[in-house]
Amino acid sequence: MNKYTAIIPAAGIGARMQTSTPKQYVSINGKTMLEHTVNVFLNEPMIDQVIVVIHPEDKHFKSLHISSSPKLHTVIGGEERADSVLAGVAFADSELQSEWVLVHDAARPGLSNEALQRLIYELSNSSGGILATKCVDTVKQSSDETIDKTLNRQKIWLAQTPQMFRTSILLQALSDAKRNKLTITDEASAVEMQGIDVKLVEGEKSNFKVTTPEDLMLAEYYLSKEEKE
Repeated sequence: MNKYTAIIPAAGIGARMQTSTPKQYVSINGKTMLEHTVNVFLNEPMIDQVIVVIHPEDKHFKSLHISSSPKLHTVIGGEERADSVLAGVAFADSELQSEWVLVHDAARPGLSNEALQRLIYELSNSSGGILATKCVDTVKQSSDETIDKTLNRQKIWLAQTPQMFRTSILLQALSDAKRNKLTITDEASAVEMQGIDVKLVEGEKSNFKVTTPEDLMLAEYYLSKEEKE
């Protein structure tokens, strides 16, 4: 049995990046964002297999050096991110017999080895959990651009990925959410709906999600800093 399988959903088009190619294939420091992201898992000895979920009409992935890795598999994704993740989890369960799956955004190239290892170690005796950072800003809740109330930031965490769960738990949670036509914003929300506790593990600022063109400069900074170290 493979103990840990990473799943990278990379079937989106990244419209907000305003680029001619999907954002996961935008180059940062000489490599595509997807290569930076996937390499973290390929280079981690505790990760047995990596699944990259791609768009059915993807014309870029096979040209990447990582595509030839014996540790890597590809699966065709669905219309929504949750559909793509479900396809990856089902493959990890049926084809790879993985005990754990770690779902990570393709657009988070700044994940460090330390944060990945910390997540794995701290969740080993649990049902699963996620990387997240504590909120440092004052948080306002609003319904119409005026403040309804100020939230207690000491109770606010900003969710990141990887989100790591026992494969059987996440497969059931995602399948139930799809069958019941529930909207889920991340894997943890699907597991929460099952009444299962989800543990929080301290993440890092560098592990942010690249969404806009301005984010690319920040990603380049963090990746350049890591390469120098």
